[in-house]
Amino acid sequence: MEKKKVVIRNNYTNLPIEHDEVNSEEDLLDADGYIPAQTQVENLLLAGRNLEEYRREMYEYPDGVKEDDPPMDPSRRRGFDPVDAQHIMQDVRRKLDEAKKAKKKQNKQMEKQSDEVQERVEIQREPEKSEASEEV
Repeated sequence: MEKKKVVIRNNYTNLPIEHDEVNSEEDLLDADGYIPAQTQVENLLLAGRNLEEYRREMYEYPDGVKEDDPPMDPSRRRGFDPVDAQHIMQDVRRKLDEAKKAKKKQNKQMEKQSDEVQERVEIQREPEKSEASEEV
């Protein structure tokens, strides 16, 4: 088997001579307008706070909530945990049960009072009926 000769277009034998770079001590980088990343992030955070404050000031009330506005959905708050939702639901159910019990108790008391009133009315009417029957 015969070896083929590889022909390279440039054999890199006649490369130009490189000289060391001479430092002229001149700063070639234009630093005008450069803002470090940390400063940019801090400025963004500050801008966010200013925007929130501005939006709060746009309301008539300092905290941004009117007294007659319905309360905000707690699940929309930042950092809301599903476990918190479960606790809230348990509290609401407990309060509803207590309200139902109180309503039942109140209804029983009202029924008892109405029964007593009816008995009094009937007792007062009995003498009137007896007087009316005597007159006839």
